[in-house]
Amino acid sequence: MAGNWNSGRRPQATALKMLRGNPGKRRLAPEPAPSKTEWAPPDGQLAALQAAGRAFVARLVANYVVDPLDGELVIELAVAQDRLAEIRATRGDCSATDRRALNRSELAWQKAYTTSLLALRARVRQDAPSRTGPPAGKWGVQL
Repeated sequence: MAGNWNSGRRPQATALKMLRGNPGKRRLAPEPAPSKTEWAPPDGQLAALQAAGRAFVARLVANYVVDPLDGELVIELAVAQDRLAEIRATRGDCSATDRRALNRSELAWQKAYTTSLLALRARVRQDAPSRTGPPAGKWGVQL
């Protein structure tokens, strides 16, 4: 067999190609146009959240442009943030058996939170407050 689906180079994102340059001067794939509308959290859903979830939504909306399609995902992330805060707050005065159960529950919520966060396609706001300190990421992007 000459090759399979793993053979060859993986395609790069257009934004990455533009940053690195286009030495071959080949045509670049068009970028999908961002949606014109921004998502604003509904008051009813914000009222159902606890303090940790509301703070998460406020930080996310202040620093990122969230599409309406991703709005429900933001609410789910806020619910997961609330559940993680609850679990961490109740862990202190429990027996060893209850603490193990809370640890398992926390791991499950962390997995759901991380998976949802990776699925979020928010873009950084241009007017977002600047972050101070050295860049933390490999590519000079502070997360």
